[in-house]
Amino acid sequence: MKKFCKHLRRFRHTLSGKLIFMFVVAAVVFVSLVGAGVSYAVRQHFRDQVQPNLVKYLDYIHSDIGMPANRDRATRLATDLGLHIYVSDSVGQWSSTGQPFPGGELRDFRPEYSHVKDGVEYGMVENHHLTVFSIRSGGAVQLFSLANVSHPLGPHGLLPTAALLLVLLALYLLTRHLIAPVQKIRKGLEFFGRGDMNHRIHVHRTDELGDLADSFNAMADKVQLMLESKRQLLLAISHELRSPLTRSRVCAEMITDPELSRKIQHDLNEMSKLVEELLETERLSQNHNALNIEHVSVRGLVSAFIETAYPGGQVSVTMPEADIHVAIDPVRIRLLLSNLVSNAIRYTPESQTRPELIITGNDRMLRFRVKDHGEGIAPEHIPRLTEPFYRVDSARQRETGGYGLGLYLCRMIAEAHDGRLEIRSARGRGTQVDVLLPWSGTDPQPD
Repeated sequence: MKKFCKHLRRFRHTLSGKLIFMFVVAAVVFVSLVGAGVSYAVRQHFRDQVQPNLVKYLDYIHSDIGMPANRDRATRLATDLGLHIYVSDSVGQWSSTGQPFPGGELRDFRPEYSHVKDGVEYGMVENHHLTVFSIRSGGAVQLFSLANVSHPLGPHGLLPTAALLLVLLALYLLTRHLIAPVQKIRKGLEFFGRGDMNHRIHVHRTDELGDLADSFNAMADKVQLMLESKRQLLLAISHELRSPLTRSRVCAEMITDPELSRKIQHDLNEMSKLVEELLETERLSQNHNALNIEHVSVRGLVSAFIETAYPGGQVSVTMPEADIHVAIDPVRIRLLLSNLVSNAIRYTPESQTRPELIITGNDRMLRFRVKDHGEGIAPEHIPRLTEPFYRVDSARQRETGGYGLGLYLCRMIAEAHDGRLEIRSARGRGTQVDVLLPWSGTDPQPD
């Protein structure tokens, strides 16, 4: 029931729901107006044409059975004309059916239409249950109702209701068919928003919604072409930079001034790192085809990484007691850890607690957590930290770090493994970065 109510609330705010509501309201208003007009016309016709003949008809009945009513003639009349007759006069209460009048006391009966002739009141009332004719003279009352009256919920009553429901159902299905491309377009936009520019919206329609889908596909083609051109240009430039960087590094080593040589090599190393990060991000953006998956020991991978890159206790490492074996690309994971740990060391003052690398795992997720104890990051910057070339320090001062590709590359590596990267930070309390990789807990250990 809750699921149905939730679906109903969601449907109420959809375009099809609003159209259905609009059509239903319009139908109700239309039927009400038409019904009121028809009712008014029928009433006028009844007063002008039917009522005089009705009075004559009731006058004939009155002359036939008399007042007080002759019970035998009333019985024959009820049989011949298919009527139910109810009488209340000086002789007493009587009915042709042997049952009391279903509308209550006869003397309390008040007709909707009435006409007085020679001291006798002739009238009629009609509702959904009974059509009743009345003759009233003095204290005597005679009522005549049609014997074969259909129940309001009988076949004649259900037919219009069923027809209305079928019309509403057909209207709902037609509306869903008309706006079905809207859902496809919305889902296509979600794919575009996630960066999947290969997705196309398939709408086989020739109306405005079909034209809209074609326009989105054309836009995606153009954007994809622009991105591919940019990617190819970036890859070409990155490859071409490698050779002059290598030659410059050799020349820098031949400089006799040690301090100058060190500064030049430092700059060349930064440029080489930038080129490598650009190449890695472009490789990983190619539908994650660049991964070289291996079954590795997490403990062995992390231990070798720390001993090689950060010896001497620069980082506090915490690993689970039981070793974990997972299917990952070890080269890319080491690159990811290197970027995160380098950032943590860079932004942790020497007077503070050393950065932490914490590895945990359960039967669904493997988590690498890198935590520093620096000054933290303002909340407005956190959502954009993994964007390429975005830096909190827009001045790009050399001492504050690289070029804004590190966290973007980390996110690309995590997503290439079907994982995700989460960043939490608070001013004065440091920054925590979690890399979560899906893991079934059943990956076999390497031989």
